[in-house]
Amino acid sequence: MFSDTIVIRGPLLAPAVVRTVLRAMDLPADTGNALLVRQASGARARYGDRLVEAESAQFLRRVHASGYPIPAELLKNPAPDSGDPPEGAEPGVRWILDYIPRAMPPGHPVLANIRFENNGGATMRRYGTGRIAIAFAWTDAAGQAVMTEDYRTPLPLDLPPGQAITLPVRLVPPDEPGRYTLVLRMVMEGVRWLDPPWGPLRVNIRDGAAFVPPAHWVLNATAPSGYVADQERGIGLLRSWLASGDARPRLLEIGGNAKPVLAHVPGESYNVDVDLMGLQVGAVVQQARQRTTVSFVCADAHNLPFAEGFFDAIVMFATLHHGPDPAALLRRLRTHLRPGGFIGVFCEPIGQIWPGAAEAEYVAELEHGVNEQGFSLAEYAQIFASAGLHAADLVADGHSLKARLVPGNAHV
Repeated sequence: MFSDTIVIRGPLLAPAVVRTVLRAMDLPADTGNALLVRQASGARARYGDRLVEAESAQFLRRVHASGYPIPAELLKNPAPDSGDPPEGAEPGVRWILDYIPRAMPPGHPVLANIRFENNGGATMRRYGTGRIAIAFAWTDAAGQAVMTEDYRTPLPLDLPPGQAITLPVRLVPPDEPGRYTLVLRMVMEGVRWLDPPWGPLRVNIRDGAAFVPPAHWVLNATAPSGYVADQERGIGLLRSWLASGDARPRLLEIGGNAKPVLAHVPGESYNVDVDLMGLQVGAVVQQARQRTTVSFVCADAHNLPFAEGFFDAIVMFATLHHGPDPAALLRRLRTHLRPGGFIGVFCEPIGQIWPGAAEAEYVAELEHGVNEQGFSLAEYAQIFASAGLHAADLVADGHSLKARLVPGNAHV
C-alpha cells in the first residue's frame, strides 16, 4: 500500500506520558490499558515522504492541542534536518498546480491558491535581503504589458528545501474587459527572479465573472461554537444522508486517527490513516469500550486495500484540505464507491489565509511539515468538478464546509 515503507521499533513512552494519553482518551488508567498504549508507542512507520511523515506523527500533537501536556521533545518535527546548505546554494521553485480562475471581473483584487515546492538547495526566506515573494504580470491579446497595481505575496514562513506549500496569491486583474495572459514569477527581493515562471495562463476579464454559489447550497453566517459542536453538526448531516440507504452500510473514513467519527454511526466501518500510533491507540479505545464497529487500517488513501465499488460512503472530517492535491484524492476515492454512493466531506475550512498575516498556530503547523491550506467556496467547486463530482448537498456553517459529493454534474 506504501512504497519504501518500514516499521521500526523506537523508545516507549514514559509511564507519565502514557497516563496522560489514557486521560485524553478517557480510558481507565489500569495496568492493561497502560501496557497496550505503551507498546503501541514503540512502533513507528517510516514512509520516505516528507509530507506523509509529518501527517503520520500527529497523535501526540492532537493530544497536546486538546489540553493534555506532552513533553516538547515528543512534538518535534519528524522530518530530517537538511543541515547547512552547500556553499553557493540557492532556493529553486517547482510549480505544481493552481486554482486561479480563468475568468475574473475587471479591476477587483482576488485571492487564488497556487502550490509550489522549494526544489533548490537553500531555504526560501521570509524576511531580509533575498526574501521570497510572488509577483504577477499581465499582457493583452497583442502581447503588450498591462500595468496594474504591483501586489506581491510574501511567504508565511521560511520554506526549507524539499517542502511544498499552497499559498493564496493576491492578483489584480486589468481594468478593461478582454482576453489576457497572466504569468506568475517568484522573486528573491533585491537579488533576482527565480525560473521558471508559472504560465502563461489565458484569463478572460469580464463583468459578471465572480463565482456565484449554486442555489441549493445552504450558506449559514453563524458557525458552531467550537470544533466539537461543528463535528456533531457534521455527524448529524452524515446520518441524515445515510438514512435512505442500507440499514448497515459499508463505510470508510479517511484520517480518523484514534477517534474515528464512524464509531458513532451504525455500519461496517473502516478507518484509514497513516498515523500508526494513533490507529493502535484507537483500537485500544474500541476494545476497552467493547465496540467492534470500526476496523483500523494503516494505508495510503491513494492506494487503498479495498476493491473498487466497495463502499456505500467514504467520509472525511477536517481531512480533505490536508491532501496536497484534494481533487486527485477525490478522484481516487470515487473509484471505491458503489453505484449510488457518496463521498462526505465535513468540517473543512472555508477561506484562504493571507500569508502576510497568518496566525502563529497556523504557521507552527506548516513549520512542522503539516499540509495546512484553505480554499474559497469557488475553489471547492473547482476541486469537486475536477474530481468528476458534484455537491448534491452542501452546507457552509460560517467557515466550515460540509458536502455530499456524488459522481457527475446533475443535481441529486
